[in-house]
Amino acid sequence: MVSIEVNPPIQEIIDVGLVPLLVELLKADDLPKLQFEAAWALTNVASGTSKQTFAVIKSGAVPQFVRLLASKDTHVQDQCVWALGNIAGESPQCRDLILSLNTVPALLTLLEKAKNNNAVSTLRNVTWTISNLCRGKPPPIFSSLAPTIA
Repeated sequence: MVSIEVNPPIQEIIDVGLVPLLVELLKADDLPKLQFEAAWALTNVASGTSKQTFAVIKSGAVPQFVRLLASKDTHVQDQCVWALGNIAGESPQCRDLILSLNTVPALLTLLEKAKNNNAVSTLRNVTWTISNLCRGKPPPIFSSLAPTIA
């Protein structure tokens, strides 16, 4: 439903209170398929307007996305990378929130694993997310991104 190309019902999902419920589903570590679907829906909500992106942030999704970068399920990892990239690209404030959660080391770990496994899609998504973490004015604090150039 959220992936409908023309006018997806993002605001309706927010208005009926589904965003906090989707964030709760991210915590279901014994159900990775459910986590993936919840992350996928939240990624789509976060790709909407600034107000819609902030609804995802306010619901507490960002720390869960960061936590799930260490998931044993690569599909969950990839979806969380994509969500973080969407959110980071929204504004310097969003970017800085993600950086404040020590996200870069987890992204670099995923990048290395993807490189070793020749997982091109993951390589692209992680690289795109890191590039969004490097954008914006004022620029991010260098020390939070220094490991990406080491």
